[in-house]
Amino acid sequence: MTVYFVPLSYGQDGRSLLEYGIHKYESGLYQEAIDALEEYLYQEEGDAKVYFYIGKSSLELKKYRKATISFSQSLLLNSEGGMELYVLRAEAYDLTGEYHKAIVDYSEVLSIEERDDIYFKRASVYSRLGEDDKSLKDLNKAIELNPRNFEYFYERGLLKSIGGKVEESLSDFESALELNPSSAETYYEIGGLESRFGNDKEAIGYLDKAIENNPKEGNFYDLRAFCKIRLGLYDDAIIDLNKVDELNPMDVDHYIERAMAYHNMGDYFNAVVDFTKAINFRPKNSSLYYSRAVSNFNLENLDVAALDLIKVIEMDKYYLDAHVLLGDVYFAQAKYEEAEKAYDMYAKLNPDNYIVYHKRGDALYYQEKYKLAIVDYNKVIELRDGIGIVYNNRAISKFNMKDYAGACNDLQSAHRRGYSQGYYLLYKNCGN
Repeated sequence: MTVYFVPLSYGQDGRSLLEYGIHKYESGLYQEAIDALEEYLYQEEGDAKVYFYIGKSSLELKKYRKATISFSQSLLLNSEGGMELYVLRAEAYDLTGEYHKAIVDYSEVLSIEERDDIYFKRASVYSRLGEDDKSLKDLNKAIELNPRNFEYFYERGLLKSIGGKVEESLSDFESALELNPSSAETYYEIGGLESRFGNDKEAIGYLDKAIENNPKEGNFYDLRAFCKIRLGLYDDAIIDLNKVDELNPMDVDHYIERAMAYHNMGDYFNAVVDFTKAINFRPKNSSLYYSRAVSNFNLENLDVAALDLIKVIEMDKYYLDAHVLLGDVYFAQAKYEEAEKAYDMYAKLNPDNYIVYHKRGDALYYQEKYKLAIVDYNKVIELRDGIGIVYNNRAISKFNMKDYAGACNDLQSAHRRGYSQGYYLLYKNCGN
């Protein structure tokens, strides 16, 4: 089948096409503008103006590569086409990720005229390149030329915040608020800085202002909830996190924070619900399975907790807390041999933690492996003397091995260390 090309102009002359294309651009019909102007180029020799409008239309349509080519062609045809061409091409280069070319064009403009807006644009490109010192230098110059621009102070505050210059960052954000006292993002950034340094009450005050100025931004509620959790204000935190759920249900972090709040309140059921939602988003996150196991352990859902902990260990055998909690689950189920094995894995990975020897000693005791239990209790005392219950448990093991003198000495040691539950045994069997 033969396809015949039908010109867009349907007989229009070049001048009419050019005017038509520019009119379409000015009317916001950018693709129609491009079509008309490219049809003009099909009929006539190109000039800088045509490529200029093709470039601007392409920029509006987010066809950034086409825009850079068109602006370059315009400059080629008219090297004195003005600073606007360099600025537009720089913006297009920036949007295609050709940052070094963008900097060259912005620098060309600045070599002709110092402009605060161009210093600001170039600063943004330097920042994307990770050249923060150059970015800061350009922002300083932009503010020097125009100290009444809110955005310049705000962006410099962000840059200084990233660089750890907290006091200078706060100063810039305060200056930004003087210029724009309704800037929710600025209140949010100050709140974030205060939170970073543990000033949660102060952070909440700024976040209140952020929400007052923009009640539809989920991140504001999320950070405020985080601060409230650290202050123990769990009910209030949950209210904020419910708002995040409404505004941004795909945000996984708020499920984790709300689960933590529920857990800390003792509402383990709802904690499990939210940890499960978080796991649906991050099924390879071992910490989420561990946290859900902790909540299920507190609900005495021991079999379910064990399954999560086994999964954690499969994902990361060095997850020490999972080994200990798995041992605790088995111990609570009176599966003392399995508990012993779980504690043993922890002891192999971290042999200097006295707690695991105490737990394993108890598991061995309930299996009537008194001699091995005593070895573990000895290890606890070696690593952390002063725990009365350990002497008491070792005493009972010694009683069962008929080492009555050793048992009585341990009961006395337990009593001296403030553990009195073995006092009856001490009184009955040791003559004290």
